[in-house]
Amino acid sequence: MKNGSPKPGRKRNIIKVFKSGERKEVSDTIPSERLLQIFINGCKVCTISCLPRDLGLLAVGYVVNHGYVKDFSSIDIVKECQQTRDKGHLWSKIEMKAHTGEAGLPPIKEAGFLPSACGSIDEFLLENKLEKIQEKNAVSASVLLGLNKKALESQKFKKQFGGLHSATLFDYSGQTLFGCEDLGRHNCIDKIAGHLYINQISANGKILFTTGRISLDAVYNINRMRIPVTVTNSSVTFAAASLAEKLHMTLIGYARGGRFNIYSGREKVR
Repeated sequence: MKNGSPKPGRKRNIIKVFKSGERKEVSDTIPSERLLQIFINGCKVCTISCLPRDLGLLAVGYVVNHGYVKDFSSIDIVKECQQTRDKGHLWSKIEMKAHTGEAGLPPIKEAGFLPSACGSIDEFLLENKLEKIQEKNAVSASVLLGLNKKALESQKFKKQFGGLHSATLFDYSGQTLFGCEDLGRHNCIDKIAGHLYINQISANGKILFTTGRISLDAVYNINRMRIPVTVTNSSVTFAAASLAEKLHMTLIGYARGGRFNIYSGREKVR
C-alpha cells in the first residue's frame, strides 16, 4: 500500500485584508484534499473526502468498522491505484479483494454508516449487535490530563497549515503509539482502526484521543475497534454518552486546560 500524496499541504497565493484597510498578497499553505473511492470486489462502497495521507489505513479501517468485512483477515488484497483528475478534483482509488459472504454481513452497496440517531439506544444496540467492552483495568486521571498536550505536540501538518483533525493512540501509561491527521474526525478514527487491524494490535489497555465532537456513530466505530477509553478535547453528544454507558466504554470530553469531563465509565478512571 502506498502512503498517498507526499504533499498534504499546498501553497496558494491569497489576499490578506487588515482592519486598517491594507491588503497584502501573500503565499499561504492550506490542506490538500483527495476524493478517495473504495472498491470491494469491483463494487464501489463509498467516496470519502480526506487528506491524501495513510489512504490504505483509512480504507481498511473504514470497511471493517462499517461492517463490509468481518475483520482484516477477510481482506486478501489492498491495492492503491494511480491518482486521476476529473472535474477539477484529484481522485484516488483503493481496490480490495475480500471475503464478504460471511453470515450476518450486509450486502455491499454504495453507502457508509450514516446513523440518524433516531429511536432508542437499546434498539440501536440490538440492531447492530454491539458487544460490551470487557476491559477491567482502570486508567490514571493524571495520565488522561496529559494527553491533550501530547496529542497537540504530535500534530505535524496542523502546525504547518491548520484545518485538520487528528487522532492519537495511547496506552494506559500515556505512551504515544500512533497518530494521524485528516480533514474529517471520522477519517482519523478509521485510520487508527486500520493501524490496529493491519498490525494485529490488541485494543486492550489502549486510549483513543481525538479532536472534534464524539457522536453516536463515532462510539459505534470505536466499539467495533474494542478500544476501552475514548477521550476528546471537544464535546460529547447525549446519544454517544448513553450508548457508551451501555457498552461499558469510558467516554471523556473537554480534556483540555487541566480538566476533563467523564460522561460514561467513571469506574475506569482512578
